[in-house]
Formats: sequence, structure tokens, C-alpha cells
Amino acid sequence: MGKLGKRQEAVDCFKGGLGLTGDGFLCTVASAVGENLKGQVVNQIIEYQSLKAKDAELSGKAKIKDLELTGEVQSSFKLRGYAASKPSMLVKYPSHTTDIGTGAQTLTIAQILTGIILCDPTAAATHTTPTAALTVAGVTGVAVGDTIDFHLLNTGTAGEDETITVAAGTGVTLVGFADVENSVTTHDAFSVGSSHWRIRFTNVTSGSEAYTIYRLA
Repeated sequence: MGKLGKRQEAVDCFKGGLGLTGDGFLCTVASAVGENLKGQVVNQIIEYQSLKAKDAELSGKAKIKDLELTGEVQSSFKLRGYAASKPSMLVKYPSHTTDIGTGAQTLTIAQILTGIILCDPTAAATHTTPTAALTVAGVTGVAVGDTIDFHLLNTGTAGEDETITVAAGTGVTLVGFADVENSVTTHDAFSVGSSHWRIRFTNVTSGSEAYTIYRLA
């Protein structure tokens, strides 16, 4: 439909002009600019202020203020807000494996996306990051400048020589200290066995993929 210049036309749209599905609503808006849209559809409250939308599909319950969307926006996740005294956002990660195995390993983007990688190497071992090409392919809609944080934990026997050394895969630049020691509790060689890493994508073009991985802690 064309530009919605009247509030009533906009409200009628949400009330069924383009159809309702289930206990919510589904409405495609070509352009709704500068309108305060308020209405109720099948017990689902809709409130929009200063809404600008193009090619937007909305379903279920929505309360939006000062939102501007251009092009296509797709979402398969839920964002939950809380009062000022509570966290404003929760992040849910996929389940991580209890141990990725002994000896040398090549990490996968699927493991990295869980946020936590656990390993008992049983002896000194090298863990190679996934190639830049595989990492780009494993992140939907990735763009230059996007980052991923994760933690690698060495769960090896305390005090034993079971160091994990992180190595850069193809197309990867590693910045920082690469060794992740297993836990050591003596005062002159203390190690908690945990490391914090950040991947930053620097090229996502097919055939030229690249990222830098930083040791943060």
C-alpha cells in the first residue's frame, strides 16, 4: 500500500486491513512517517510513536518509540526489556561442549559462537582458530567491523605442563599472548586457566575473508 498519511488509515491497517494471523497481527507497511499509531488487536497492544517503516512485517506484541527502519529487517530472536533497576538485555548462547578433546585441535565457528570453549589437553597442545573463510560463512549477515567475544578455558590438571597455544588459521591475524596455561596456584606462577578473546572481521568478501583475533585477558 502507499504512504499512510492519515492516522485512521494506519490504525485500520493494524486492525485488519491487511489481515490478522493467530492471536497477533501481520501488517506490511510501505511507508508510515511521523505518525503516532495506537490501537489494540485481539488483546495484543500496539503503540507506535514517530514510526518510519519500509518492508516491515510485525507479529505478536510490539511497543515501539522513535523507531526508524529502512529496507528489510528480519529477526528470529526475542529481545526482553526490564526496569531500570534490572539488566536491560539478556543474551542467550547455544550450549557449549563439556570438553572439545585432547591434543591438538582446530576450533570451529560453531564452538566459538557458544561463547565458552572448554578443553583438557592432557599435555601441551596447539589450538588453531577457524579459517577466516569458514568463520565468515558461519556468521549470518556478518559485516566488516563486527566482533565476537568468547572464552577459552584450559581445564587441565593443576600444576602439570598442559599449556594450550592458540595459533592463527588461514586469513587470521593474532594479537596478544597466545598461551593459555592450565591452573597453577603457586604464588610465583599463578594462572586461572581462563582466557578472553575477541574476533574482529576486517574483510568479508568471498575469497578475501580476514579477521583479527585479540587476546583480551
